[in-house]
Amino acid sequence: MRSPATLCPTLHWLKTEGPLSSEPPMVNGRTRRVYTATDAGRRAMAKDQQALWKLAHKVLGYDAL
Repeated sequence: MRSPATLCPTLHWLKTEGPLSSEPPMVNGRTRRVYTATDAGRRAMAKDQQALWKLAHKVLGYDAL
């Protein structure tokens, strides 16, 4: 499990760069931050997923599923 000291700056950076958006809803009287992939983030994930599948196919010689 990652430490919040590592994860929070990464999430903030992704929000600043555009792949994520966030909103602070109240949960049990406390503010929580919920992150959601933006359209640009979903496109980037799809592109990266395709590249990862191609790499896995080349390295492993078959579709790694």
